Amino acid sequence: MSTKDFTANVISASKVVPDGNKTNSAASGVWDLSEHFDLVKGDNWPNVANLAATMQIFGGRLANGSGIDSIQRITIPTTGNAVDTGDLTSVQMFNDSGGGSTTRGIQAHGTNGSFQRNDIVDYTTFASTGNATDFGNLSNSRNNNNGFSNNVRFLSIGGATGDFDSNLNYMDYFTIASTGNATDFGDTNAKAAGSGAGASTTRGIYANGMSSVASGTATNVVEYVTIANTGNASDFGDLQKNNVGGGGASNSVKFLVLPSDGSNNFTVDQFTIASTGNGTDFGDMVTTRQYATAGASSLRVVFAGGENTSSVSSNVIQYFTIASAGNSTDFGNLNQAVKAAGSNANAHGGIPA
Repeated sequence: MSTKDFTANVISASKVVPDGNKTNSAASGVWDLSEHFDLVKGDNWPNVANLAATMQIFGGRLANGSGIDSIQRITIPTTGNAVDTGDLTSVQMFNDSGGGSTTRGIQAHGTNGSFQRNDIVDYTTFASTGNATDFGNLSNSRNNNNGFSNNVRFLSIGGATGDFDSNLNYMDYFTIASTGNATDFGDTNAKAAGSGAGASTTRGIYANGMSSVASGTATNVVEYVTIANTGNASDFGDLQKNNVGGGGASNSVKFLVLPSDGSNNFTVDQFTIASTGNGTDFGDMVTTRQYATAGASSLRVVFAGGENTSSVSSNVIQYFTIASAGNSTDFGNLNQAVKAAGSNANAHGGIPA
């Protein structure tokens, strides 16, 4: 972006235009009020209310098999290690799901520290660090659920209850701005266990994962819903391989998902959210992962944690640049190595750019 240089009204000739409207944007020099007004109108003036793209990684299972209640954060545009910023309302250890708006992150819990499924949903505020607050409850207790959102609604898809073979075709939704319990959205076509989800501002997309956990039956089914309209899911297409816990996220255009076939497969599929069809190869994870969690900004999809080829929880964070297909790049490390954690972000594809 360029602006007029009102030389008669500036003290510094070395002005640098802000590189975005976020709190960590770079700018320098002294600005004329007319220039400042133009930049504000164009949403290019740094504003404390506009946070940099932030991803939260919450809960998960440690290498020793126990769960944690930690919330870890990264800033998606700048690589680096995660920082512990608070705690969930309770310990969670397996396949939490999440979503969020520009201001609020939602965490739907999975399995607690006593290996019991639960219906807990809590929330955090992206603009401040600290512990989570109770939001409401899912329609029933379950884990292995998928989650996605636009800026208004968060949907929790499928999951497992009772025993590992009791996967569900339930879809719950919540209005992010107002706390409360889940409302029925509709049904999935295939009983879904969490294997990654994403969204545009209008459409949510998810990979079904295992249709039968106890028998080890994995699927390659991908489905979608129109977020503003309640109703049953529609078929979107198929993954290149069956999925048993790969993780996925999207910007408003592309959904990237890591289809894991149980052997820490590391090929990432891409889907164009606006048009149905099968997955195509995007690139490979530099290090193999299963049960990773994923979040996104408009430019990057980030995969965090998971388990390595020895089934040990990992602290590795990797990212892909969505606009250019290719292999992952190292991002940094989690504060604690976890697998099957949940995640949410404040700048994903369901949020208007």
